[in-house]
Amino acid sequence: MVIQDDVRECVGFLYAGGQNKSKQIMGTVFFVSVVDDSNPVSHVAWTYAITARHVIEDIKKWGDDGKVHIRLNRTSGGSKYVDVKIDGWKPHPHDRLLDVMVLQCDILRGFDVKTIPVKMFLDDRTISLYGIGPGDETFIVGLFEPHPGTDRNIPIVRIGNIAAMPNEPIKTKRGDGKAYLIEARSISGLSGSPVFLNIGPSRVVNGNVMYAHDDDGYQVPSKCFFLGSVRGHYDSELRDRTKSRMLNEDEFINVGIAMVVPSQQIFEALNQKEFVVERGKQKEEEKPKYFPTEDSSLLARSVVEAAIGEPLIRPKSKPKKRAKKGG
Repeated sequence: MVIQDDVRECVGFLYAGGQNKSKQIMGTVFFVSVVDDSNPVSHVAWTYAITARHVIEDIKKWGDDGKVHIRLNRTSGGSKYVDVKIDGWKPHPHDRLLDVMVLQCDILRGFDVKTIPVKMFLDDRTISLYGIGPGDETFIVGLFEPHPGTDRNIPIVRIGNIAAMPNEPIKTKRGDGKAYLIEARSISGLSGSPVFLNIGPSRVVNGNVMYAHDDDGYQVPSKCFFLGSVRGHYDSELRDRTKSRMLNEDEFINVGIAMVVPSQQIFEALNQKEFVVERGKQKEEEKPKYFPTEDSSLLARSVVEAAIGEPLIRPKSKPKKRAKKGG
């Protein structure tokens, strides 16, 4: 399996810090984009950073400056830390114990970082269409804590397979919740990493051959979907956990099964009321920049009306004042 650069470039590394502390590496973050499909003219998009809830909680415990330090690769070379307020991260709107946190941000200008579009999220329809289930190939992109990279971030890729679908809640030390189980060791630093599903060039579903295709319907060599984010590994307690170097990685026996927060729950977190309202406000602000005015040509107006599927409301024009007749 060949991993595309765009997929490997969607992550950054998270650090905790403080005035009298050196930065401590804590986990992985990845970036998602929500595009305004209602207006094909403007191409307005919003970017969100996503990681595991327990990573943010551990940064609060370790750091004392109220910030999350995000290390990103620069387009000009090297890497740079971007600091964001730790209070800006939001949990899932209905399940605050779900191991996911989301931050609306606009920090990627000048950085060699890609975003995962929400249209890449695996949903119930796609699961049914392609017959997704145990045995399907997955891969994780994220931090290898012993070797994050000196000059630039060096994310690693770990290959695995779906071991179980998220049909029932799983009991863990951080609470119960639905999750994919994948056969891949979740090592130190992979918490919060994105997990992808590779369906390959074709597959047989209910006796029918299904071919991978792009958004325009053209057949492609392979296709990937965003499966979810790493929650941690399913493990058995071994000994005293106070000796752990990283706060979010206790001393446990790793049985080789990683837990993954499903993409559907991350989608719900992206569409909580606060984010939806903010996107709505920005959409209204962007309209005047792209929509034709009363003075625009009939052709320009008809093109936009066809694209959005509704007529544009013509603004009311002020009546012209009649010139006074001379005496």
